[in-house]
Amino acid sequence: MRCRKNYRDLDAAERDRLVQALHHAKAAGVVDQFASEHEAHFSHGIHTSSHFLPWHREFIRRFEDALRTYHPQVTLPYWNSVVDRSPSDSLWDGPFLGQFDSAWNLDRALGSDTLPTEGQLNTALGRGTYDTFWPDLEVNLHNAPHRWVAGKMAQRDSPHDPVFYLHHCWIDLLWAQWQLGHPTAPFVSSGAGAGLTDPLMGYTTTPADVLDHRTINVYRYPPGFVQDTPRVTLDTPVVNFIEVPAGETRMGAAVFSLDACETLHFTVVNGPVVTAGPPGTFGLPGSPGPADPHVDEKGRVWFTYTATAAGDVSEGAATIRCDETGDQFAVALRANTIARPTAAMVMVLDRSNSMTFDSGVGAGVTRADVLRFSAPTAVVVLEDTNAMAVCSFDHDAHPGIPMTEAAGAGKLTISAAIQSYAPNPNGWTSIGEGVALAHGIVAPVTDHEVKALVVLTDGEENHGPHARRYIHDVEDLIASLNGRVYAIGLGRAEILNPVALQALCSGNRGYLLMTGDLTPDATYRVAKYYQQIFAGVTNHDIVLDPQGYVGPGPEVRIPFWLADTDISAKAFLLAPAPHAIRFRLETPDGDIIDPAVASAHPTLAFEAGHQVALYRLGLPVPLGGKSAHAGRWYARLGVENAGYKRYLSSLEDRSAGRATAAAHGILYNFNVHAYSNLRMRATLSQTSNVPGASLGVRAVLTEYGLPVAGRAHCRAELTRPDGAASTLPMPEVQPGAFETSFTAHAHGIYPLRILAEGRTLRGLPFTREQLLTGAVWRGGDDAPTVKDDPDRDRDRVCSLVACVLRSRGVLGVLSQQGIDPEELRRCLAEYCRKPSPGEPSHLASSDVEGRLRVILRDENTLRAVMEMIRPALE
Repeated sequence: MRCRKNYRDLDAAERDRLVQALHHAKAAGVVDQFASEHEAHFSHGIHTSSHFLPWHREFIRRFEDALRTYHPQVTLPYWNSVVDRSPSDSLWDGPFLGQFDSAWNLDRALGSDTLPTEGQLNTALGRGTYDTFWPDLEVNLHNAPHRWVAGKMAQRDSPHDPVFYLHHCWIDLLWAQWQLGHPTAPFVSSGAGAGLTDPLMGYTTTPADVLDHRTINVYRYPPGFVQDTPRVTLDTPVVNFIEVPAGETRMGAAVFSLDACETLHFTVVNGPVVTAGPPGTFGLPGSPGPADPHVDEKGRVWFTYTATAAGDVSEGAATIRCDETGDQFAVALRANTIARPTAAMVMVLDRSNSMTFDSGVGAGVTRADVLRFSAPTAVVVLEDTNAMAVCSFDHDAHPGIPMTEAAGAGKLTISAAIQSYAPNPNGWTSIGEGVALAHGIVAPVTDHEVKALVVLTDGEENHGPHARRYIHDVEDLIASLNGRVYAIGLGRAEILNPVALQALCSGNRGYLLMTGDLTPDATYRVAKYYQQIFAGVTNHDIVLDPQGYVGPGPEVRIPFWLADTDISAKAFLLAPAPHAIRFRLETPDGDIIDPAVASAHPTLAFEAGHQVALYRLGLPVPLGGKSAHAGRWYARLGVENAGYKRYLSSLEDRSAGRATAAAHGILYNFNVHAYSNLRMRATLSQTSNVPGASLGVRAVLTEYGLPVAGRAHCRAELTRPDGAASTLPMPEVQPGAFETSFTAHAHGIYPLRILAEGRTLRGLPFTREQLLTGAVWRGGDDAPTVKDDPDRDRDRVCSLVACVLRSRGVLGVLSQQGIDPEELRRCLAEYCRKPSPGEPSHLASSDVEGRLRVILRDENTLRAVMEMIRPALE
């Protein structure tokens, strides 16, 4: 649809697009090409003949098409030379067409002739036949403006001046207006070769092809003219909702082609009604909005279908009216429901030697311990319709439990398998073998639609003396699965060397999350990563994910929004002692949901497990004569003194954890996940893996499968490797798509928290969150090296010193010297790499002392440590 209007009616964006398109056409040689064509045909039937008007109609259409290669919404306006008669009119302003005079050497001399009058215009439009109309129009309204502008405009190659096209749009408009006033007047030829079906000069197009200007454009005529009547065509007599999962709602539109300049309005005058199938499945999301052809050449009237039970098929009907034309359109609605997709997942766990190392979360807590308490908290929140298997790897792959349905005792079985996980002190790291075994477990599964692998590892691949497969050896095997692959990297990027993991995940619709160095305040980081991955696999979205402390005294009230688009929700609390926390929910109407209420309610459930408490909500929730669904909910957390004291007494005296709990309360992490028709998917991309790389973040929001356009804001909360935090705005670059980027100057891991806030189609608030991580490190773009024979001596020294630093005697000496043992451990972690398994070898005391001097720069401390470890070296 091309709505040609007076240049004075162009808005700023339309004016800018036209100017930029003209510059683009000039640079591409298009302007000169069209001017040469006009000059070549000037005396060959394109003037002073009955082909004058149709030839120029086709000519300006072709030029307009050329401008649209720059921007598809560029449309030529017209210059009404009967009204705009002054050189000071805005048409000639420098920011508009005035700029082209000197830039293109047009030599204009505005006012060099007399412009047409309104009387001449009325006389021409009053002509009764085509053969009297076109000569009058050409001589009295067409020729004078060419001479008035002068310069190039008064010559045969006049299309060098862009005002040529605005002038000829005006001439074409007058022909279209005359046709509206004389609908039965035939085309009259001026002679041989100038007939209705004769080709126009230089084209195969004939006047018959362009006789109806509505095949090309619509005009917004000046006041007092007869206007082009809007035309509306129904493109989709049937609106299909194909394979909608049970319980979900989808939107589909009846689509209309708009042939109009003005905004049109549609009304559903009948329906939607269900003519076959379960009742009440079709609906309207609201009153149809205005259809502005300047924004979109298609008008849409939206319908909804809410899926019932798997196998159901529904048919419906509706009648839509265009208010401006009065036309009515019958639309059929058809839909079918499928079962809600379920997932089969395999947890692939690293059991190599380094999983026995300190995690950094707390004294005596190994990386294996972090795994054992993190993964089960995510298992608890699985729906009963999903399934999971567990396997592990060192230099070999080890089966754990086969694919186990989560229903019944399934989640207990899965959690027990994770709790029984134990690392191998002599184990290497063969990720490829673990992934291959996982593939063999999930590939035969046929009763779950989604298949996924979730790999956890704390180091790069190394096989020692064993011949084993690497990740790149099994990439084709995993690709054949047509599933998803996710990975959690436990540690720093330079230790993980995650290039192969990144490729494996991104190539299979998943992503890699890296923890960096774990610290006590990052206790639940791995658990949150697992929960986010499991949520994504099962099509859940994260509504909220805050962390804090709760102690005796006033309750902590955490607000969160549930939207009308949400089908069900899970609100769960992670804490070292969830039994010590009073965990309740408050609905938007103020009603309280506690474990007792949930256990007696048909759409609610409460579960408690190791370090997790969980509410499940089927929405809406009938409660107290009301229906709780969309609005602001609260999680209410409180601690009773007795429970708090019991928790403190369970902690080791004078431990850092006890001191923190006594000062601040119990650490918690609260999460809300929603199975929803409103979804966010965020991704991260990198130009390289070395410092200086550009990292790009993109988030896409959809509601009922359609972009959330113009109704949301996104931001990315970034933490840099040195701990500096910043918030990056994410502008909407496409409907429902938000992007930002930044440069990663320092080596390390860059955690990102993507947050979206907005309103649903019904105007109700929503929030969404997702975690991402990027990483750069020195040598990140180098080809991964095979480290089957690492520097064993150095690794054994590091293991030995790490062991010694757990000794109370050494810690006492360090304290006397005023040295923080935790700081020393961090220095050790920076210096040491993952140790290699194998038989211990004898190291000279002097060699050890030289290596330790790099770490322990204080001589007194060095002597104290050496006194402790020298017996082990002899």
